[in-house]
Amino acid sequence: MIFQIVLVSLLLYWALFGSSPQARLLSILMIFFGILTAGSSGPLGFIYRFMMEYIPYFYIFKTPNEKFSIAWVVCFAILTTLWLKQSPNNNFRKFLVMILIICGGSAAYSVKGISDYGAGIYTVNRWLEIPDNDMKFISESDKLMGPNSAVLRVPGGLNYQVLLKVNQQLYSGLDYILNNTSAREIRPDIDEKIYSFYKSEKFVEELCFRKIEFIYMNLDEVFWFGKAIDESFLSIYRYLDKIIGAPDLVTDNHYLWQIRCDLNYGG
Repeated sequence: MIFQIVLVSLLLYWALFGSSPQARLLSILMIFFGILTAGSSGPLGFIYRFMMEYIPYFYIFKTPNEKFSIAWVVCFAILTTLWLKQSPNNNFRKFLVMILIICGGSAAYSVKGISDYGAGIYTVNRWLEIPDNDMKFISESDKLMGPNSAVLRVPGGLNYQVLLKVNQQLYSGLDYILNNTSAREIRPDIDEKIYSFYKSEKFVEELCFRKIEFIYMNLDEVFWFGKAIDESFLSIYRYLDKIIGAPDLVTDNHYLWQIRCDLNYGG
């Protein structure tokens, strides 16, 4: 990561102080998009929060790493091309350009690791701090779930986004709760076949086969299009309580069941 930062910094230094106006503009855009890619994280996160709060319709960029990292990579690619055109045509410079391209792409992807929800989320109307009850679940669930534990969300949906009611505001997007834990959510848009086993005799067997260790239910979730299980929360709870047992973790509206595949669950 340090090697990537050094090489990209050298490219930006060349663009800002020793090149054409077009390169300087691209370098400024790279820096700007790099700040936005990190979202509300880091020391400059206040810039993103300010834009979310006061720029109309900016909330559509509430998943920054998926949006602005693409713009960053485009600026980086054009800037690298300009540098190549102005550089002597020798193999060493070509080698450096190849390294820069590799480092630039991986650096943009690495930003995803620092671009998280931090202490806040974005609704259509405003930026909100993550509620205390959600933070409590995030903290408690991490004591149960190891790194990259696979979690199945119920009722689930056929797209990768959720709709949650947070402090009387509606939030839609990636699940900020599971994304703030070490868990690895099983996205139904990728593997919706899991839900076809729901209420079948092979449901738990299928979960164990796919190495899914936890089932998560959030009563703050709003049922919307493409839901995978068309039942009420109460019905889902009764079914899971019957075949797996009581939840291993309950905090306010959050329920987490741990699946122990060495046990013989009843159907």
